[in-house]
Amino acid sequence: MRTHWHDRWEQGRIKFHKPDFNPNLVEYWTTLCPNSEASTFVPLCGKSLDLLYLAQQGHNVIGCELVELGIKAFFEENQLSPQITQIDELNRWQALSFTIYQGDYFKIPAANINAEYLYDRAALIALPKDIRAQYVANLTKVAPNLKAGLLITLEYDQAQYDGPPFSVPQSEVFELFGAEFDVVELARHVTTDKPPVMRENDVELVEVVYKLERKG
Repeated sequence: MRTHWHDRWEQGRIKFHKPDFNPNLVEYWTTLCPNSEASTFVPLCGKSLDLLYLAQQGHNVIGCELVELGIKAFFEENQLSPQITQIDELNRWQALSFTIYQGDYFKIPAANINAEYLYDRAALIALPKDIRAQYVANLTKVAPNLKAGLLITLEYDQAQYDGPPFSVPQSEVFELFGAEFDVVELARHVTTDKPPVMRENDVELVEVVYKLERKG
Protein backbone atom coordinates (compact mmCIF):
# COMPACT_ATOMS: atom_id res chain seq x y z
CA MET A 1 0.00 0.00 0.00
CA ARG A 2 1.35 3.38 -1.02
CA THR A 3 1.67 6.01 1.74
CA HIS A 4 2.78 9.62 2.07
CA TRP A 5 6.16 8.26 3.23
CA HIS A 6 6.72 6.83 -0.24
CA ASP A 7 5.99 10.27 -1.69
CA ARG A 8 8.40 11.96 0.71
CA TRP A 9 11.26 9.63 -0.16
CA GLU A 10 10.63 9.97 -3.89
CA GLN A 11 10.43 13.76 -3.64
CA GLY A 12 13.48 14.01 -1.39
CA ARG A 13 11.46 15.48 1.50
CA ILE A 14 13.42 13.58 4.14
CA LYS A 15 14.58 16.26 6.57
CA PHE A 16 13.95 13.69 9.29
CA HIS A 17 17.18 12.08 8.04
CA LYS A 18 20.09 13.58 9.98
CA PRO A 19 23.63 14.00 8.59
CA ASP A 20 25.35 12.74 11.74
CA PHE A 21 24.90 10.43 14.70
CA ASN A 22 22.18 11.46 17.14
CA PRO A 23 24.01 13.09 20.09
CA ASN A 24 21.66 11.44 22.61
CA LEU A 25 22.57 8.04 21.18
CA VAL A 26 26.27 8.81 21.52
CA GLU A 27 25.88 10.14 25.07
CA TYR A 28 23.67 7.45 26.57
CA TRP A 29 23.93 4.26 24.55
CA THR A 30 27.06 2.68 26.04
CA THR A 31 25.75 3.14 29.58
CA LEU A 32 22.48 1.49 28.58
CA CYS A 33 24.04 -1.30 26.52
CA PRO A 34 27.55 -2.27 27.67
CA ASN A 35 27.38 -5.58 25.79
CA SER A 36 29.16 -5.03 22.47
CA GLU A 37 27.85 -8.32 21.05
CA ALA A 38 24.18 -7.44 21.55
CA SER A 39 21.63 -7.21 18.77
CA THR A 40 19.64 -3.99 18.50
CA PHE A 41 16.28 -3.40 16.83
CA VAL A 42 15.68 -0.05 15.12
CA PRO A 43 12.09 0.21 13.83
CA LEU A 44 11.24 2.66 11.04
CA CYS A 45 14.97 3.18 10.52
CA GLY A 46 15.11 4.83 7.08
CA LYS A 47 18.77 5.22 6.08
CA SER A 48 19.78 6.58 9.48
CA LEU A 49 23.48 6.96 10.21
CA ASP A 50 22.66 5.80 13.73
CA LEU A 51 22.67 2.28 12.30
CA LEU A 52 26.37 2.76 11.57
CA TYR A 53 27.04 4.00 15.10
CA LEU A 54 25.40 0.91 16.59
CA ALA A 55 27.40 -1.34 14.29
CA GLN A 56 30.59 0.46 15.32
CA GLN A 57 29.82 -0.55 18.91
CA GLY A 58 29.93 -4.15 17.74
CA HIS A 59 26.19 -4.77 17.55
CA ASN A 60 24.19 -6.71 15.04
CA VAL A 61 21.70 -4.11 13.81
CA ILE A 62 18.18 -5.10 12.81
CA GLY A 63 16.01 -2.45 11.22
CA CYS A 64 12.59 -2.20 9.65
CA GLU A 65 11.59 0.34 7.02
CA LEU A 66 8.46 0.63 4.93
CA VAL A 67 9.97 2.36 1.90
CA GLU A 68 12.36 0.35 -0.27
CA LEU A 69 14.03 3.52 -1.55
CA GLY A 70 15.29 4.32 1.96
CA ILE A 71 16.80 0.87 2.45
CA LYS A 72 18.39 0.87 -1.00
CA ALA A 73 19.94 4.27 -0.24
CA PHE A 74 21.38 3.01 3.06
CA PHE A 75 23.18 0.09 1.45
CA GLU A 76 24.33 2.04 -1.61
CA GLU A 77 25.60 5.05 0.35
CA ASN A 78 27.61 2.77 2.62
CA GLN A 79 29.00 0.64 -0.21
CA LEU A 80 27.25 -2.51 0.97
CA SER A 81 25.99 -5.27 -1.31
CA PRO A 82 22.94 -6.82 0.36
CA GLN A 83 21.50 -10.26 -0.04
CA ILE A 84 17.70 -9.99 -0.37
CA THR A 85 15.34 -12.77 0.66
CA GLN A 86 11.59 -12.86 1.15
CA ILE A 87 10.23 -13.46 4.67
CA ASP A 88 6.46 -13.80 4.52
CA GLU A 89 5.21 -10.41 3.27
CA LEU A 90 8.52 -8.59 3.78
CA ASN A 91 11.89 -8.55 2.04
CA ARG A 92 14.96 -8.99 4.23
CA TRP A 93 18.11 -7.11 3.18
CA GLN A 94 21.36 -8.36 4.76
CA ALA A 95 24.99 -7.31 4.56
CA LEU A 96 27.70 -7.65 7.21
CA SER A 97 26.13 -6.81 10.60
CA PHE A 98 23.06 -5.11 9.08
CA THR A 99 19.64 -6.68 8.55
CA ILE A 100 16.74 -4.49 7.41
CA TYR A 101 13.21 -5.73 6.81
CA GLN A 102 11.44 -3.84 4.04
CA GLY A 103 7.69 -3.63 4.43
CA ASP A 104 4.94 -3.00 6.93
CA TYR A 105 6.25 -3.05 10.52
CA PHE A 106 2.97 -4.63 11.61
CA LYS A 107 3.53 -7.54 9.21
CA ILE A 108 6.78 -8.73 10.79
CA PRO A 109 6.29 -12.37 11.83
CA ALA A 110 5.94 -12.95 15.59
CA ALA A 111 9.22 -13.58 17.44
CA ASN A 112 11.17 -12.91 14.23
CA ILE A 113 13.41 -10.17 15.66
CA ASN A 114 16.06 -11.69 17.92
CA ALA A 115 17.26 -8.50 19.60
CA GLU A 116 17.99 -7.61 23.21
CA TYR A 117 17.94 -3.84 22.78
CA LEU A 118 15.68 -1.24 21.19
CA TYR A 119 16.65 2.10 19.71
CA ASP A 120 13.72 4.35 18.79
CA ARG A 121 14.53 7.87 17.67
CA ALA A 122 12.02 8.30 14.88
CA ALA A 123 9.41 5.53 15.08
CA LEU A 124 7.04 6.42 17.91
CA ILE A 125 6.97 10.12 16.99
CA ALA A 126 6.22 9.25 13.35
CA LEU A 127 2.95 7.57 14.29
CA PRO A 128 -0.39 9.25 15.06
CA LYS A 129 -1.82 8.71 18.53
CA ASP A 130 -4.42 6.16 17.47
CA ILE A 131 -1.84 3.55 16.46
CA ARG A 132 0.98 4.17 18.93
CA ALA A 133 -0.36 1.61 21.40
CA GLN A 134 -0.48 -0.95 18.59
CA TYR A 135 3.13 -0.10 17.72
CA VAL A 136 4.30 -0.76 21.29
CA ALA A 137 2.28 -3.96 21.63
CA ASN A 138 3.84 -5.21 18.41
CA LEU A 139 7.35 -4.63 19.78
CA THR A 140 7.01 -7.34 22.41
CA LYS A 141 5.29 -9.60 19.91
CA VAL A 142 7.97 -9.49 17.21
CA ALA A 143 10.96 -8.99 19.54
CA PRO A 144 10.10 -10.91 22.74
CA ASN A 145 13.71 -10.91 24.01
CA LEU A 146 14.01 -7.13 24.35
CA LYS A 147 15.43 -6.25 27.75
CA ALA A 148 16.23 -2.53 27.44
CA GLY A 149 16.00 0.39 25.08
CA LEU A 150 16.66 4.04 24.38
CA LEU A 151 13.61 6.07 23.34
CA ILE A 152 13.72 9.65 22.04
CA THR A 153 10.48 11.61 21.77
CA LEU A 154 9.34 15.16 21.08
CA GLU A 155 6.93 17.37 23.00
CA TYR A 156 5.21 20.50 21.69
CA ASP A 157 1.78 22.08 21.43
CA GLN A 158 0.09 19.73 18.95
CA ALA A 159 -2.51 22.42 18.23
CA GLN A 160 0.24 24.51 16.58
CA TYR A 161 1.45 21.77 14.24
CA ASP A 162 -0.26 18.66 12.89
CA GLY A 163 2.83 16.44 12.59
CA PRO A 164 4.60 14.24 11.86
CA PRO A 165 6.69 14.28 13.90
CA PHE A 166 4.02 14.04 16.57
CA SER A 167 4.14 15.22 20.15
CA VAL A 168 4.25 12.33 22.64
CA PRO A 169 3.92 13.60 26.22
CA GLN A 170 5.64 11.91 29.15
CA SER A 171 2.33 10.62 30.53
CA GLU A 172 1.69 8.74 27.29
CA VAL A 173 5.19 7.24 27.26
CA PHE A 174 4.61 5.83 30.75
CA GLU A 175 1.18 4.58 29.73
CA LEU A 176 2.48 2.90 26.58
CA PHE A 177 5.59 1.25 27.98
CA GLY A 178 4.91 1.05 31.72
CA ALA A 179 3.32 -2.41 31.75
CA GLU A 180 6.41 -4.10 30.30
CA PHE A 181 9.25 -1.69 31.09
CA ASP A 182 10.54 0.53 33.84
CA VAL A 183 10.70 3.97 32.22
CA VAL A 184 13.27 6.56 33.33
CA GLU A 185 13.57 10.02 31.84
CA LEU A 186 17.25 10.74 31.21
CA ALA A 187 17.14 14.22 29.71
CA ARG A 188 14.99 16.88 28.10
CA HIS A 189 16.00 20.00 26.24
CA VAL A 190 14.59 22.56 23.85
CA THR A 191 15.84 21.96 20.32
CA THR A 192 16.07 24.28 17.31
CA ASP A 193 16.18 21.31 14.93
CA LYS A 194 12.56 21.44 13.80
CA PRO A 195 10.39 21.59 10.67
CA PRO A 196 10.18 24.96 8.85
CA VAL A 197 6.53 25.44 9.84
CA MET A 198 7.50 25.19 13.51
CA ARG A 199 10.28 27.72 13.03
CA GLU A 200 8.00 30.12 11.19
CA ASN A 201 5.35 29.92 13.93
CA ASP A 202 7.86 29.92 16.79
CA VAL A 203 6.71 26.55 18.17
CA GLU A 204 8.84 25.39 21.10
CA LEU A 205 10.05 21.84 20.49
CA VAL A 206 11.37 19.76 23.39
CA GLU A 207 13.38 16.58 22.85
CA VAL A 208 13.05 13.99 25.62
CA VAL A 209 15.27 10.93 26.18
CA TYR A 210 14.08 7.84 28.05
CA LYS A 211 15.71 4.64 29.23
CA LEU A 212 13.53 1.52 29.08
CA GLU A 213 14.35 -1.55 31.18
CA ARG A 214 12.30 -4.73 30.99
CA LYS A 215 10.56 -5.57 34.23
CA GLY A 216 11.35 -8.83 35.99
